[in-house]
This record gives sequence, structure tokens and C-alpha cells, in this order.
Amino acid sequence: MKITPLKLFFADLKVRCPELRQKKALFYFTPVDRILRGIYLDSSRWNGSEFNVNIFFQPLYVPSENINLTNGFRLMPYDKSKNWDVGDSILLKEAVERIATEGLDFLNKYKCVEDVLMYPHIQPTPISVPQDFSYSLAASGRYLEAANYLECGAKLLDVTIEWQKARKLVDLELASLCKNNHSLVDIRLKSYEHVYKSGQQLS
Repeated sequence: MKITPLKLFFADLKVRCPELRQKKALFYFTPVDRILRGIYLDSSRWNGSEFNVNIFFQPLYVPSENINLTNGFRLMPYDKSKNWDVGDSILLKEAVERIATEGLDFLNKYKCVEDVLMYPHIQPTPISVPQDFSYSLAASGRYLEAANYLECGAKLLDVTIEWQKARKLVDLELASLCKNNHSLVDIRLKSYEHVYKSGQQLS
């Protein structure tokens, strides 16, 4: 990527959105509480000067070590034949403007746990119970509902696949805590938040 235009892009974005803090390709709202809300820029694999703009939120009480872009959308230029490009000043201005409007409009809807529970794309289905949904129930104090959805979700996991086997163990343990020890549920979820913030060095 060309450094100088990109630095100008970063500077313009910070002027439009002063509440954002930058960590390399991640711009995120501060203070970081239970929900990470941000913009993540990743380079195009086909062209070194092009990049993608990902608008997302991530519940930090769900166990994870990495940035997860599942909850959100990829912002595209109005001209669908183009990609964001650090060498195109007009496109960069459009990117800043639309992040400051469309991006923030979306992110402002998901500031707390109760907001996350309303996000359409994490609602449970007959074939999937997203962790973001069941863990958000637990984080909001709806422990028995959380236990039920955690157990239902565990039944849908394939234990012959290593990561699903590991997730099942973690989810069932949390389900048990939701039934028997609510204070430990809160401690467990807070520990996930702490591990993520420390690992990503977010403040």
C-alpha cells in the first residue's frame, strides 16, 4: 500500500470520527466495554493498493482470540466496478464520508448486550445456535434461557471436528454454570473480555 495517501485517509477519518482509536488496520470506539465496535481495513489479495472496509461489532464475552468480522458488513464504493484504492483520492474521500455516516449509523445500534440480542443475523435456527446469541443471553442475566440455547447448540455440533468438539465442552460448562452458579457465569464472561482486550492490546 502507498503510505502517504493512507496516512491522509487515517487522519481524515479521525477528524470525522474523533472517538475512534487506531491500532494498525483496526479503528475502534473507545472506551471499549463489552462490545468491540469498529472498522477493519484489510488489503486486497489481488492488488496491493486496494483494500476492503469492514464495519463490525464483536461481543468480547464470547471466547475468541481474533477479530471476528461476522457481525457487520463490507462497505463497497458506489461504483461497483471499483474497489477502495489508496491511490484514488476521490474514492478515499468517499470511504471516509460513508464510514462516518453509514458505518457509524450501523455501529451505534449495537452498543450494549441487549442491542446484540436484537441483531437479526445471530438469531438461532433449527441448524445453528450462534454463540453470540446464547452468550449474550448469559451476559444479560437471562441465565436459564442461555443454558437452554447453549445445550441446544451443543447438540448441533460435530464432535469429530476438533474445533466444534472444543466449543461444545466450553458451551456445556457455561450452561452448567448458568443453571447452578450465576456469579461464576459473570466471572467467566468477564475473563473472556479481559483475555481478548489484553491479547489485542485494546484500551
